Amino acid sequence: MADTWIVDMGAFLDLENLSLVETPRDRRMAEYFETIRVEAQAKTPGVEAPTRLKCWRRPGRKPCVGHVRARLQDVPSEIHWRCPKCLDNGILKNWRARRPLLLPKTEPSR
Repeated sequence: MADTWIVDMGAFLDLENLSLVETPRDRRMAEYFETIRVEAQAKTPGVEAPTRLKCWRRPGRKPCVGHVRARLQDVPSEIHWRCPKCLDNGILKNWRARRPLLLPKTEPSR
């Protein structure tokens, strides 16, 4: 049976401070949800679209072969996502409050 994840992205505001992340598993989960957010923001709002992100579930201890689909919603500020293969799904709430995590850091120009 698939899981439904309800995540407040505002809780990850200080994720860059690794002392706030208790375990490597927590960090991986946060990065997974952040990747869904970044992918959804690149899509047309209100339209469910495929992402490049592979599903993370392992039904029957075998990796799921699905790719996450996501739909960005402005009001309320949510991103609905799901894997069409294993039916894992969730809602990322408060996604606008989140600063980018996965963008590469650049040196300030001089």
